[in-house]
Amino acid sequence: ARMRDTGRTHTRLSVIERESATAPGTLRINAIWDLPAFLQERGVNVADVLAAAGVRSDLFGHPDHLIEYVDLERLLLECERRLDCDHFTLLLCQRSRLVDMGLAGSIALCAATAGEGLQNFIDHFNLHDTAATVSLVPSGDFVHFVYAISEPGMSDTRHFQVGGVTIAYNIMQDLCGRDWLPAEVTFASRSPSNLRPFQKFFRAPV
Repeated sequence: ARMRDTGRTHTRLSVIERESATAPGTLRINAIWDLPAFLQERGVNVADVLAAAGVRSDLFGHPDHLIEYVDLERLLLECERRLDCDHFTLLLCQRSRLVDMGLAGSIALCAATAGEGLQNFIDHFNLHDTAATVSLVPSGDFVHFVYAISEPGMSDTRHFQVGGVTIAYNIMQDLCGRDWLPAEVTFASRSPSNLRPFQKFFRAPV
């Protein structure tokens, strides 16, 4: 699939879930590097959250540290409980840009065109995240930019879906410019308690 650099490109951001029998998938912590600051700004003790979630205390000591998806699931759910906010990953991941995606992001930013950059990011995504995939799926006049969870045994993927698609939106704007907007944004989970923050951020049907 190719993205045009000029004219109107219709894109749907979406998320699906898949299961596969693979080794535990991991994510570079740089994807949510601002989580400690995000919690501190809201009066939440970061050390207490990490301890309650059962993850290493020095997790945010370096952006290349890895976290397994099952551990990240516990961490995100603990954050939701402490913050009493079921869409906090929408707010958190608005801070994540293509430059935070490690080598995959760097290769994308060095491309000559937006389409080439996006394909480069997709081709190297597994250097950043081994528990999910991203892909382009053509559908008539539209192209779906899909974030798919491939890690088995996940019990609650809401925050992964919201965070993944929020970052995907930022990636598209980094490549195509801040005027780019999706035609539609879809999630494979129950609706959050308040859709207004989603509609305000994505500026598209959710």
